[in-house]
Amino acid sequence: MDELEVIFMDDWKKRLEDLFQKKAAYEQKLVEDRQKTAGAHAQQLSLVAALFDSMINPAFEAVRSELLKHGSEPNIVLAHPSARAGSRLASAIEIDGGLTRFGYEIYAMISPTGYSLNTRVQLDDYETARHDLTQSLLPNTSSKDDIINDVVDRYVKAIMPHV
Repeated sequence: MDELEVIFMDDWKKRLEDLFQKKAAYEQKLVEDRQKTAGAHAQQLSLVAALFDSMINPAFEAVRSELLKHGSEPNIVLAHPSARAGSRLASAIEIDGGLTRFGYEIYAMISPTGYSLNTRVQLDDYETARHDLTQSLLPNTSSKDDIINDVVDRYVKAIMPHV
């Protein structure tokens, strides 16, 4: 075997070694990127969960408590810790008023880079059909009282024609 053949043989071994080193580095970077993304998503999810626990869920509970005093029996579904694994967290109140059923939901869409709070209001009128009244972005700066007032305002507007 001459010297050129030895160099050529060593060259292909080096190229394979380089390939596998680059592949290992690339796979390690993918793992690190996934961990960063998962950590960022978990951080956003934690922020949103705290917002639901401290402001949104208590607002729904306050509205429900007041409606119970007036003979209504609203159902509420509150964001629950076990639901905090995905990219959406939601709480809702549904008020069945006989001829009409009113629903108000606040939901958060969560990503590793942030979240948005949205509302969805729905009215089921047994004489006509279901209507999605609004679907809008809720400002991140809302307070518990802002949420309560928004629920009540939209409920009053939706129910007024039927009273």
